[in-house]
Amino acid sequence: MRVPSFLSVSSYCPRRGLPVAAALAMLLGVVRAGAASPPDAIDSGTVWFDRDGRPVNAHGGGMLFHDGTYYWYGEIKQGQTTLPDYNASWGGTRVPFVGVSCYSSTDLVHWKSEGNVLPVDPVVNDLRSDRVVERPKVVYNAKTGRFVMWVHIDSGDYKEAKTGVAVASSARGPFRYLGAIRPNAGVFPEDMPEPMRREFETARQDNLMEAWVQKHPEWRTWARDFSAGQMARDTGLFVDDDGTAYQFYASEENAVLHVSRLSADYLSHTGKYRRITFDSREAPTPFKWKGRYYLVTSGCTGWMPNSSRIHSADAIFGEWKNHGSFFAGDTGAASVSYLSQPAFVAALDNHRLLFMADRWNKDDLEDSRYVWLPVDGSSVIPCVEWRQVWAMRKLLSSSAPGGAASKLSAVTP
Repeated sequence: MRVPSFLSVSSYCPRRGLPVAAALAMLLGVVRAGAASPPDAIDSGTVWFDRDGRPVNAHGGGMLFHDGTYYWYGEIKQGQTTLPDYNASWGGTRVPFVGVSCYSSTDLVHWKSEGNVLPVDPVVNDLRSDRVVERPKVVYNAKTGRFVMWVHIDSGDYKEAKTGVAVASSARGPFRYLGAIRPNAGVFPEDMPEPMRREFETARQDNLMEAWVQKHPEWRTWARDFSAGQMARDTGLFVDDDGTAYQFYASEENAVLHVSRLSADYLSHTGKYRRITFDSREAPTPFKWKGRYYLVTSGCTGWMPNSSRIHSADAIFGEWKNHGSFFAGDTGAASVSYLSQPAFVAALDNHRLLFMADRWNKDDLEDSRYVWLPVDGSSVIPCVEWRQVWAMRKLLSSSAPGGAASKLSAVTP
């Protein structure tokens, strides 16, 4: 991606020059003059503190509403940020893996730390400090009474590309790690026609795979990984109205997204999945609104922000359509999602939607921030508009029965 001129080092890195919040204020023509925010305000790009006065550390995660409480899970970004030689070509800075955090709240503003619910473990290979454990998502299985977490598990150079699963008896953890796989080994996707499947099998038997992939170049990486299982990086989880769970993940060297149905206990894949081609998208963030399925994604530009897109389908395994920018306008700061990357769209208890994103600081990952915005569901396609400061109580008090949403006004401090 060609980085826009306004994304200078000083505007992207909070501790190296102009703070992000100030840079955005200049971009938007907003001058806050140091005015105090309301006590229930969401102020994106600033440091958020938990009830103990410590910075909230929950990145790339998601939210679960259970028994009247919201639980926010995320990566703990802690320690010195380094750039390993093997990631230098794309700027893949890293911090050691510390664990997955959990916070609880009843108002989405005041957060209590529930601790590290999936901590680093030198005995478990996937949970060592030098491993990648990213984008944790947690769902509750009503049949088993267990909480299930799926995460992206990887080597430091991101070549293993696996998905891992852990379980807990409480939303507050701790979670017990079960292992990681590359899903759907030896399984054909739903979008692959039967004649093409037979052609593929014949090519494998006759040792003519190179000719097959030359005929179907968009399937090359899928074919390479057919026997060992498909790559699974950035992940998203979704539980449908009937209790069926699905995992979305970036696959095929991040060129294609997959959606895969999980087993009844949510602990494995059923072998039913579909490839969704969106020209190299990641950070899949699924949700359902007014009976239709939606997916917010980002482009693949490392830690650098880009345009978040929204896609929709009539059915999970149906045809997905790209509707363009999820941010209203898609120009200026909106074209790079106001320096953020999608993490989750939370369905709140009052039928409203909350967009959660990360504003990464690639040179100091521990100092990365959060961008939260209410989703406007009144338009044909859900979208978000920028609000530097807004009141969470307005979102929680404005019920939207039957999925009818109205716009929220920004808070004027």
